[in-house]
Parts: sequence; structure tokens; C-alpha cells
Amino acid sequence: MTATDTGGSDKGVGFTMLFGIGTALGAIVMAAAGFVATASLRGGLDVSEAATSGMETNASIGFALAMVFAILAVVAVQVYDA
Repeated sequence: MTATDTGGSDKGVGFTMLFGIGTALGAIVMAAAGFVATASLRGGLDVSEAATSGMETNASIGFALAMVFAILAVVAVQVYDA
């Protein structure tokens, strides 16, 4: 490495880890809300219909967040790997 060379950035690793954590949290939200909604719909949990609908909405939002963060993690790897 010469004096004018610059090393690669470690931002790709940091952003990828950050977005990976976001992906994991989105998946956890999806799993937990989906479990509660499914248990309520099958009669194993006594929850109101409005709460069940809210849990289904939360599960879909968790899935969307997991997908967005996964895409951002891939983009971060591609941008900072070059």
C-alpha cells in the first residue's frame, strides 16, 4: 500500500450488521404477532377480534420490515465492497 492508496471502508460491515439486526428484529415481530394471531383464530387464546386483526397487521409490518432491512443489507455489501 502506497501513501496515496486508501484502504477499503469498513462501513459495509457496519451497515450490514445494522441492517441484519433490523432484519432479525422484524422477523421476531412477525413470528410473535403471527403466533398470537394464529392461536387466537384457532381458539387457543382468548383475544378480541380487534386485537387479532391488530396482530395480523403487526405480523405483516414485521415481514415488510424484515424484507426492507434484508435488501438494505445486500445493498450495503454491494456498495461498500467495490
